[in-house]
Formats: sequence, structure tokens, C-alpha cells
Amino acid sequence: MGYALEPKCLECGHTWPSVTVGDAKHFVCVCPSCSNIVNPTRDGFRYAIADCPICGARLDDDLKIDISKTPVDYDGTTGSHVDCPRCENGKLNFRSVMHFSMLRSDLAPDVGEVVNGKIVDDRLRVPGMLLFTATPVYTDVPSDHGGRVMELMTDAVEWDDDSVIAIAFRFMRFL
Repeated sequence: MGYALEPKCLECGHTWPSVTVGDAKHFVCVCPSCSNIVNPTRDGFRYAIADCPICGARLDDDLKIDISKTPVDYDGTTGSHVDCPRCENGKLNFRSVMHFSMLRSDLAPDVGEVVNGKIVDDRLRVPGMLLFTATPVYTDVPSDHGGRVMELMTDAVEWDDDSVIAIAFRFMRFL
């Protein structure tokens, strides 16, 4: 399930256009260059963040807002841990303006597509990949991976209607 959230400063009252979260395709970031709350897209099945859609500045991980740890409300009164990039005095509120269901099928990379991933709790995690039943398998990953981010080649994807029933990746290198 995805959401459209409207960011607003509780001090100065500045409001930004709504941002999309929960769709496995977008991040929410504070752009230090143009002082906007922006909603850049994910670059495929990778951890990389696209540049600021407003000013083109490079965005990196420390500019992401962790929405999962940010209070969201319907009346626009609850402050978050995020400081207003405009007035720098207030806290931002993220008001829920819409929710939607966008999952009609699994989201998986194509055969031959290079993706990012890391192994967490003995399970391969690929950003943006959503599988309802299949468990990804991987080969050639060094045993000393230590949860590091790596580049993987998608070797096989087997679909049954809208669901992935098998998917395999091959280790290429650590990032």
C-alpha cells in the first residue's frame, strides 16, 4: 500500500507538493541546495537516489527522510523529527492525503539486469523488488560478505501469471 503525504512546516506554514511513499520507487529527501522536500525516484533495483528533481543537485543517503520512523497524521498537527529546510525553526508535519493499492503483481528485475543487494538475516534484499511468494537465490557470494552492498546479475526469472515463482542472482562485485 502506498501513500501520498503533504509535508508542511508547523512553524512557518510552508507547504510542499505531496510526496509518494510506500511504492518501492520513491524516496523522500531534503535537498540542501534548493531547500525543498523532494520525491526522487530509485534508479532501478539499486540503492542509488536520482538527483533533485527541482534543482538537479546530487542527493545521497544522509538526505533521505526515514518515513517509517516519522509520524503521519490526518489532521496536520503532529510534528516529526525533521527540521524545516526553509525557516530552520519548525518541525515538519506529514499529513496523509491519500492511500492507494498499487501492487497487482510482483516487481522483479529482468534477466540480465544488474541490481544492488545485500544479505540480511540470511536473505537477499534487493531494493524495490517485491515478491509475494518466491525466495530469491544467489550464487558466488563470498562467505565474508558481512551484509555489504553488492552488485548482482539477474540470471533467471520464472513467472506464473503475475507472480514470480523463481528468481536467481549471481554475485559480480562489492560496491
